[in-house]
Amino acid sequence: MSWFTSRDGERHELFGKGGGQLVATTLDVPLLGQIPLVPNADASGEDAVPLTISDPESEVAQSFAQIAAKIVETGPARVYRSELRIS
Repeated sequence: MSWFTSRDGERHELFGKGGGQLVATTLDVPLLGQIPLVPNADASGEDAVPLTISDPESEVAQSFAQIAAKIVETGPARVYRSELRIS
């Protein structure tokens, strides 16, 4: 969770900015995306209806869609490590 957008459209970074990218860069992995804080995110889980279904045009749903697209675009990971090889 990264930010919230107030009713006037202003974006508020509660935990600072750039931390996710810094961690991704440090670990040499891609930053897939960031999810905004929204008041009804936990309520949708209790109702068993994901926000991507109940409110597909929301900022959260769009963030998840972008992350999913990046995962699909990246394709399956193939990590070959010699110590995992069976001889």
